[in-house]
Amino acid sequence: DMGRRFMRPSGSSTLPRGGSSPASTSLSVIEDNAMFDSSDDRDTNNYKLLLDAFIILLQRDRDLLNYVFPTDLQALVFTKLIELPLVHMHEEAQRLCESIERLPQKLDSGKLAIYGIFSILRWFFQSRTTFSKFYQNKASNFSKHESDDEKKNTPNFDMGRRFMRPSGSSTLPRGGSSPASTSLSVIEDNAMFDSSDDRDTNNYKLLLDAFIILLQRDRDLLNYVFPTDLQALVFTKLIELPLVHMHEEAQRLCESIERLPQKLDSGKLAIYGIFSILRWFFQSRTTFSKFYQESDVTRQQQFTTLSATFEHSAVTCLRAILEEVNSDASPLSQGGNVHPLTSHVLAFMEGLLIYQVTATIIASLFVQQEQRTSSGGLSGAEKGLYDLGAYFARLVRSLYGNLSKKVDGHTARTDTTIRSIFLLNNINYLLKRLEKSPLLALIQRCEPDFKSKYEADFQNTLNEYTKCYSSVIIPIHQMLEYDNNNRLSDAKLRDRDRETLKESFSLVNTAIDTIRQQSEQYIVSDADLRNRLRNEGKNIIVELYKNYYNKFAHKDFTKNREKYIRYEPRQLEIAIEKLFEHHS
Repeated sequence: DMGRRFMRPSGSSTLPRGGSSPASTSLSVIEDNAMFDSSDDRDTNNYKLLLDAFIILLQRDRDLLNYVFPTDLQALVFTKLIELPLVHMHEEAQRLCESIERLPQKLDSGKLAIYGIFSILRWFFQSRTTFSKFYQNKASNFSKHESDDEKKNTPNFDMGRRFMRPSGSSTLPRGGSSPASTSLSVIEDNAMFDSSDDRDTNNYKLLLDAFIILLQRDRDLLNYVFPTDLQALVFTKLIELPLVHMHEEAQRLCESIERLPQKLDSGKLAIYGIFSILRWFFQSRTTFSKFYQESDVTRQQQFTTLSATFEHSAVTCLRAILEEVNSDASPLSQGGNVHPLTSHVLAFMEGLLIYQVTATIIASLFVQQEQRTSSGGLSGAEKGLYDLGAYFARLVRSLYGNLSKKVDGHTARTDTTIRSIFLLNNINYLLKRLEKSPLLALIQRCEPDFKSKYEADFQNTLNEYTKCYSSVIIPIHQMLEYDNNNRLSDAKLRDRDRETLKESFSLVNTAIDTIRQQSEQYIVSDADLRNRLRNEGKNIIVELYKNYYNKFAHKDFTKNREKYIRYEPRQLEIAIEKLFEHHS
């Protein structure tokens, strides 16, 4: 509930005033309900947030007028102040409603937008007391100063049927140019478009937009009524409480994100949200610098440290992600398939990649800070977290180290092949996914040998996998050696020779059966990897088995040939080509 922090508490005043603001009493109704009534449609939710900001804007204007204008002039100035914002709210309302009315399949995919319209209507009904105060004040007091033409052209408060604001136009008619006027349009043009999928951080960015507009409105109104030498002093007082509240909400938001479990998976959107807020600050730095220059030393520090709150939180979360990967204690995935940890790490990296420019700017700022002072700030290791190439390389190393620990701790020692399958699946998935994105190039700028190192690890693991054929190779070599020593006859064989051949073919058959049965338990989802494993097997065993078969299969060592000679060379080749087919 960050919107409430912008509104003055019920019964208290934001400004010392000469009189009572007409909407002061009823504003607490909006405060209590602000931003809690939320549908699941982003556009209509955003419009309700704009409505909250609009109410705050009206109240701030009314309070400031109450402070600096005599009573008989307040209504006239207030009418002029709200004219353009009301027009803009009407135009955007119309635009939103028309876009919803054009939606196909309103009964299914479009129903959330329709619920959103009713949610906005409920907002208006819940806020009618506040709106009526502003409306009655305009109707009763403003009529003394309005001509007939002005009455016709003055917009009313009937916004319940239309919604939001156009960019590129001024919020206020001004007698002079405010120092931040030029740059404010940048904020308005970009407002609400740079959006992550985390609701809390999106809401904070909307608050930042409202905060900038609030400062601009205050600055513009000061331009109207105060001499230049007093404007900075009054402006400093006006922004004091909003800045404090923005800091409090920033701290609360960052702490809640830092406490999230499973940051790598379900919590990653909130972390992206922090970087999205940081990007907002960098895109808005021109506007902030204008306000910064007009503030006293205390307020300047608050402007500076507002973004620093999110910078430190981002470092904390990135460090927590590394720890989460290092400490993951889940077992090997079923069948040696790609582990969820691998896919989560890569998905997190891909999502964070879009904030590379923001991270680079932050890293450079830390370097500049370190050059100016030898104490304070973040350590070199912490600054390195903002170099996404170095951070991603570090994250992959942590991932691979954890996967290796899972393999070493695997209890099925009798089946060492599953451990090789597991690593092959994960390394192959890792390299392929990195190659399909800009991630690999980014990492290799920091570690040029990154890809070659993991390709070497893949080849070593592949060599380990091929050892599963040793149970076939060993009895074949033993039989060939026996033949070299004993010169088996093609005619009648000795009893010992017949028994040796029977035992050899039995061992070979059993070994082939075991390989086929075990492969049914393994999962190799990638077709290229499956084919490579099969080809490795054929290269190792098929020619050797052909020689073995041609040399001994025709010998008269048994009357039950079907029992001992079960695989012809082509049958063995077909059997290998069907390995891992069960889960493909």
